[in-house]
Amino acid sequence: MIYNARLEWKSDGIEEEVLLLINDVEIICFANVMPYEVKEGNYYRVDMIPNVFGDYDIKEVGRECLDCIARDPNKFSYKVTGWLLDNKIYSNGIVFEDDEFMFLFGYLNGRKVILNVDRIDVEFLF
Repeated sequence: MIYNARLEWKSDGIEEEVLLLINDVEIICFANVMPYEVKEGNYYRVDMIPNVFGDYDIKEVGRECLDCIARDPNKFSYKVTGWLLDNKIYSNGIVFEDDEFMFLFGYLNGRKVILNVDRIDVEFLF
């Protein structure tokens, strides 16, 4: 999905690691495409893509579970809890889109789920 995101910081240790603020949610992403110089504090159009290495891991959770985008503090991985509607998961005002969601997990359509994501990739757009 395409968002207008504020670049909070770029990592000194990992060249592709960036912290973005999207809809008041901070997300550490792997910026595999930065076709121009970006500066902290500025807003950029970005395309955000959930990246899963290997098999998808989506499970149904109870309706009482809060929507959240929770990062493993030592990795790029996240657990995304939200509503699966067609090929999108809606969580905290952010939408994660992947055609595999509907293809592999269509039986969970309309339900609250948790998705394990290995990395959230971001592409800075022109």
